[in-house]
Amino acid sequence: MQQRSYIKDYVTTFESALYSPFGNYEGFIDKQSFIDYFLVNELARNNDGFKKSFYFYKDRDGIDKRINCGPVWDFDWAWKNIDECAIFANTDGSGWAYKVNDCYPDVNSPGWHIRLLQDTAFRNELNCRWKLFRNDILNTDSLLNWVDYNASYLWQAQQRHYTRWPILGLNVGTPVVGYIPTTFQGEINGFKNWIQLRLNWLDAKMPGNCYNILSTDYTQSNPPVTAFPNPASDHLFIELPVQDNLAKLQVFNMSGKLLQIPFSFDNNLFELDVHALQAGVYYARITGGNKEINTIKLLIAR
Repeated sequence: MQQRSYIKDYVTTFESALYSPFGNYEGFIDKQSFIDYFLVNELARNNDGFKKSFYFYKDRDGIDKRINCGPVWDFDWAWKNIDECAIFANTDGSGWAYKVNDCYPDVNSPGWHIRLLQDTAFRNELNCRWKLFRNDILNTDSLLNWVDYNASYLWQAQQRHYTRWPILGLNVGTPVVGYIPTTFQGEINGFKNWIQLRLNWLDAKMPGNCYNILSTDYTQSNPPVTAFPNPASDHLFIELPVQDNLAKLQVFNMSGKLLQIPFSFDNNLFELDVHALQAGVYYARITGGNKEINTIKLLIAR
């Protein structure tokens, strides 16, 4: 009973902060977990991901006093066009699953992501995280190759499966909108087409602005910028090739969040104090007086 009262009061306090002016809620949640949860469920346009199958957890305060979003689960009404409401019945890859309350569901979403997406900082970090994943594990070719690999692995098993349960071409289970393939390969082709449509729509509609800092092309504009030592553990220097008193520096983490890093600047040399940064990859964005922008990767080692 004591623990139940504690977590109830904690969630109530978090929600009070969330629905007050932005900036007060961040200490209550692991923001990246909320971003990753959103992206996974929106990629699949998961009907249940933001309502009755929405999970979160909280460790003891001594471990992590923030609310963490996840784990993700329950995708039987995902990755397809469903005869539900317009959000999930769209056949062009469109529709936001987090707006499931617009469908008058049997169980309502708590609406946390609806409120979070009204925060500019959250939207920008979300956009950067999406671009990071799209250049890596959510690259279109990588996803489609993964589907083909598993289809090949399951080729013999699927024959036994559909012999035992001859449901190819039938609309069973989740009510699907549109054509029902009559072969296993047809199902795979339809699945891959669905994924491509969904990726294209999310690329065009993902909220926020990442300012292109997470591009996989780290080629510096002319003139080049040098960082040393790189990796660094305490102090890191960024040197411009020429003196530029108008030069400005911004440092971002991998989620695209702008960090407040102590630094000094003299003529053409930035000196950054990186003691407080965790080990990992960061990005420095330098704007010169001529308005050219250089982006350079920084490595922090511990």
